[in-house]
Amino acid sequence: MADAWFTEELVPPHLSPAAPAPAKLWDAEDEEEPADAEPQTGGVPKDLARETARAILRVDKPRWGAVEKPQQILRSGSGSRFILVRLSFQLDLPQALRDRGGLFTFAHYSTYLWPKSEQEPIPQVYEIIPRDLFEGEPRRVSVKLAPKISLGPADVGAGEIGTDFTLGYVEPVIVGWPGEDARAPYWELRPQTKNLIGTRYLWAIIEMPVGCSGVQIASKLEGEVQTRYWKPIPLGPRQRDWTERPRETIGASAD
Repeated sequence: MADAWFTEELVPPHLSPAAPAPAKLWDAEDEEEPADAEPQTGGVPKDLARETARAILRVDKPRWGAVEKPQQILRSGSGSRFILVRLSFQLDLPQALRDRGGLFTFAHYSTYLWPKSEQEPIPQVYEIIPRDLFEGEPRRVSVKLAPKISLGPADVGAGEIGTDFTLGYVEPVIVGWPGEDARAPYWELRPQTKNLIGTRYLWAIIEMPVGCSGVQIASKLEGEVQTRYWKPIPLGPRQRDWTERPRETIGASAD
């Protein structure tokens, strides 16, 4: 519990502030519109829209550590500091949705970076991990920083452990991007298991320019759930504005 950051309910878009009208969510080719469908819920029966079209997101505080040998990844001699950040979140579905065969089939996990103080230089993403991972089984991986950044199996030799970060289990399919101005990294996850409930981990190496004393980070998750009878239903946080999202400070220099 010491790592808990925030917990929130993920809901259909029509329950988020200033959301556009939702599209129809039933598949007309598969079945007729349900008799109890309501226009204001986008054609979804009210019990599904109001009770079971939900997910619970639990986000842990980011864990971070300094990259002890930045010369392994830094070539410009600018004097920037680098930190490796682990992001973790848990997804769960209510029992009523599970009873309908509900699965969380897609997630878009995004973050945003600010400097600790407004006057400081803006931190940027140097690398996201994994950047792309398309096939294979869930497996334990590590990051090697020399001679170049790479993602590989965690069965490293004893002489290599000092330069590796063992990350944990990664499940495909994952694709990541640094985002706008390299300060808004995000990942898209489409697991081969077709279900994203449980804990997932993502990582990033962040560059902190000279004069940047720390990094503020916020995160949010949007995704899709589906059942045996319904097309994917989009879910997301009620508050999607970055300025209103919870923030955590990482990479702060010791006083």
